[in-house]
Amino acid sequence: MLKKVFAVLMCGVMLLSASLSVGASAPEQTTPVLEDVQPRLNYISSATSNLSFSGHMATCTAELKGIAGKTTAVWITMKLQKKTLWWWSDVNSWIKYFDTQDARYSLVYPVDGGGTYRLVSEFTAKSGSAEETITVTSAEKTIS
Repeated sequence: MLKKVFAVLMCGVMLLSASLSVGASAPEQTTPVLEDVQPRLNYISSATSNLSFSGHMATCTAELKGIAGKTTAVWITMKLQKKTLWWWSDVNSWIKYFDTQDARYSLVYPVDGGGTYRLVSEFTAKSGSAEETITVTSAEKTIS
């Protein structure tokens, strides 16, 4: 009987010590979350991809700001996509070349029917023979 009481007391002590060690936590982490980390780009300062609708007319806009003294030309490829079941299908795509540091490409396109759409914009910034490419996707827009 004495062994059982001793065993129960020891279990209680172990549980108490385990809960005390759990209470001593590490200091709060101040390192940025992975989603907040952005790659350092040499020729692109910022890039945006925006999609808006007025009825069944989609306004597609892609804009890139280059870096002064470095960016010499820009290629913009825009793909308007529609969600079908679990994947995205291209509705149409456009490409344009700009012989400038900054570039803005905007157009209006009629869509056939309702659904969920997005605009995927690929930007290639050039500096002489060097280049870098990033892809920016707009927020999804649903129309009826």
